[in-house]
Formats: sequence, C-alpha cells, structure tokens
Amino acid sequence: MNPRFLNPFAALALVVSAAVGCGGSVDNRPAKWSYIYPVIIQPNCATANCHSTLSQRKGVKLDTIEHAYNAAKTWGGFVPNLRSTSKVYPRMPPDAPMPDPDIALIESWSDAGKPWDGPGAEPSFP
Repeated sequence: MNPRFLNPFAALALVVSAAVGCGGSVDNRPAKWSYIYPVIIQPNCATANCHSTLSQRKGVKLDTIEHAYNAAKTWGGFVPNLRSTSKVYPRMPPDAPMPDPDIALIESWSDAGKPWDGPGAEPSFP
C-alpha cells in the first residue's frame, strides 16, 4: 500500500475517535443555586407566560432568585413537575420540556439539601 494514501485515513480515524471522546456524559456544571437559577430556572420558568411577576401560574412566582429559592424550599421543589407525565400536573415547562441533564442538575442540588449560595443571606419568607 501507498503510505501517502494511508496517512489521511489514519488522521481521520484519530480525529473521529477524539471527537467521540469529547462528548462524554459527565456534567461539570455546578449543582449550586447561584448557577441553577439564572441558567436554568429563570429562562425556562420565570417567563411571561408561566411564573413571572405578571403571570404567577398556580400562585408560584419565580421572578427573582429569592422567590424561586423560597418556592423550591417550601413547595416541595421543582423536580416532580419537571419529570411528570400526569395530566393533572403536566411536565414543566409545558411548551418545551426541560432537558434531562438540567433536571438531573436540579435533582443533585435538591438531594444535597437545597443549600443557599446566592448573594447575601439566605432569604426567609413568612
């Protein structure tokens, strides 16, 4: 065989194997409320049609990091409704279900006791 012909294929195999290895399933995002709220909760849940100051569906307001934290601590958390298949409590958000890696990150935070790491002291609501 011609070595010049083999080299491009060897290089292609190396690139493909490296690319496949880069797509690992390890989620390196921090399971911290200060990350979860602005990156996941706010853009998916605190929208104009759902749990913003204006709409407050089901009386749940997630418009600030403090209100959302209070809801997560007192309302039983977000995870049951994020994974729900029930018609009574549909999976949230209803228009585009949250990706499983985002739900898993929220579950990790919840399983760790839902610690507050946001700005300032832990909020308390009556």
